[in-house]
Amino acid sequence: YPLSFEIKLPLFEGPFDLMLFFIERDELDIYDIPISKITNDFLDYVHQMEQMEMEVASDFILFAATLMKIKSRMLLPRPELDEAGEEIDPREELIRNLLEYKKYKSDFLAHTGEKIMEYVDKRPEFIVSSVARLTEQKFYFIMHNPEAFIAILNKLEKVNGIFMLLGTGAPEYEEVFRKISYNQKNFIFTNGQSEDLIDSIYLESDLYFMPSLFEPCGISQMLAMRNGVPCLVHHTGGLKDTVTHLETGFSFDGKTTDEKIKNMVDSFDLVLDLFSNDKTKWNKIKANAKKERFTWQKSLDDYYKLLYAITA
Repeated sequence: YPLSFEIKLPLFEGPFDLMLFFIERDELDIYDIPISKITNDFLDYVHQMEQMEMEVASDFILFAATLMKIKSRMLLPRPELDEAGEEIDPREELIRNLLEYKKYKSDFLAHTGEKIMEYVDKRPEFIVSSVARLTEQKFYFIMHNPEAFIAILNKLEKVNGIFMLLGTGAPEYEEVFRKISYNQKNFIFTNGQSEDLIDSIYLESDLYFMPSLFEPCGISQMLAMRNGVPCLVHHTGGLKDTVTHLETGFSFDGKTTDEKIKNMVDSFDLVLDLFSNDKTKWNKIKANAKKERFTWQKSLDDYYKLLYAITA
């Protein structure tokens, strides 16, 4: 049999994270970055992402263009001068931003670490989790009404529960979740990617939260259900096809955005009520979720029945 190889490309939280990786890997001086080398390394990484048919985020593309612009400025025969006649280093803004990002990352990691340490010896009563790209598709309802999400966190706090979010994505979404993390003790936001951490989250969670605005298929909810973790989802697309309200999980819907958000919060109330006051029903939903199987054979059988029902 032919050997098969699985090639994995390291994941980075964003272009600055990738730049710091190159600097640390090659032991470069952050104050004197060899712009030609680091630009080539950055472009190679983006090219590998494209070859592996990975989605290349717009911030990586924009950053690549910025690096090429800096590189071209440094190739000018005459250095640029400021108003005082001093030579301008085209890398100056890049270096300043890298230093700011490095400080932010260490500060926020310390902040997150402190919150996690509180629960190392004593598990919270209820753990809600979500693992996703921080984009409009995944968290539109939260961005539209952050107060609704804070209301969910407050309800969770009353039952000694926490919410764990793992992900990276659009800067404006990351910023909203960082602010909430600093203000809400029971919200643990890990602004990064880790396969090992993802596996642990699925195993330790009591509820998986997936309020996607739209979802053609969705895999996360199926991974959670496989581990016997009920999901709270928006009743749309693949989520509607895989999660049945009060049988294998929980769902919310509505005619308007505001109605959907209200029903999302109300559905969360229902989740906590069943977990706290009706263990029989809760355990049945968990068992039903774990038994669910979403196979090609099942899809093929459904398609076959539908096809011949139409032509009969």
